[in-house]
Amino acid sequence: MKAIRLSRSIAAALLAAVTLSSVLSLAHAAPVADSESRVVRYDDLNLGTPAGVEALYKRIKEAARDVCGEPTVTGSHRATEAWKDCVAGAVRHAVLTVNRPTLTTYYAARLRDPRQWNPG
Repeated sequence: MKAIRLSRSIAAALLAAVTLSSVLSLAHAAPVADSESRVVRYDDLNLGTPAGVEALYKRIKEAARDVCGEPTVTGSHRATEAWKDCVAGAVRHAVLTVNRPTLTTYYAARLRDPRQWNPG
């Protein structure tokens, strides 16, 4: 089963980490201390189709938003730059980890500034 684990270490101030693992290795993975994580499964998706790629991208973004915590500071309705950076970094890392050209192309097309995409 294919899955991505999105994690946010509280000590790292909202920096997200992503690892691609099989269900077996996920079951035996040691939990990260003081962190929040989400597993994004995609073994049910066909990444050779636009619908499958779009579904995975949506799952990744939703998990990144959850992992990165509260988007706003009390009294504000605007997302903080730290939260936006956390989500963007988690999504980028997940796309790189999955390493599928169809997902990479989908992701790159959605960047506001294509110069942000630097897979190397």
